[in-house]
Amino acid sequence: MPEIPLTQGQVAIVDDVDYEFLTQFKWCAGKYKKGFYAVRTALKDEPNPGQTILMHRVLAERMGFDAPQIDHADRDQLNNRRSNLRRASASQNSHNQGMPSHNTSGYMGVTYRERLGKWVAQTNHEGKYYYLGIFDDPAKASEVYKKKKRELAGEFTPEEIKDA
Repeated sequence: MPEIPLTQGQVAIVDDVDYEFLTQFKWCAGKYKKGFYAVRTALKDEPNPGQTILMHRVLAERMGFDAPQIDHADRDQLNNRRSNLRRASASQNSHNQGMPSHNTSGYMGVTYRERLGKWVAQTNHEGKYYYLGIFDDPAKASEVYKKKKRELAGEFTPEEIKDA
């Protein structure tokens, strides 16, 4: 699989069919939260000069995607192979996330309620909040969360929850 060198020691992975097209541009590694995206700046002779262009969006257009968001199935934002890109709504894209950095329970969707001395499982989907219950054991709360997350997220369920 071809790699396109980026700045900051990063590389983007693409398919053979897209390599020649993409390498006509100078791509950079754009920092976003914890990771990088392959980005470039629109040139003077292009529409919206100076605008940031994301490689995965360019590829999505080439693939005929018309979606509000494009999701990297494996969560690697530099893996821009066609098999890793999929159409997504904002809600679907938000499901395919790992453990939040502020998580202290060690379980996705589980928080400790000090006032109760118990663990609470909760999630949301398409703007709706799901309260899943109060538990003595964080592992049990996690089981309930994972079951609900699989039900709601479908193919956008994070890998670490799919087979749990």
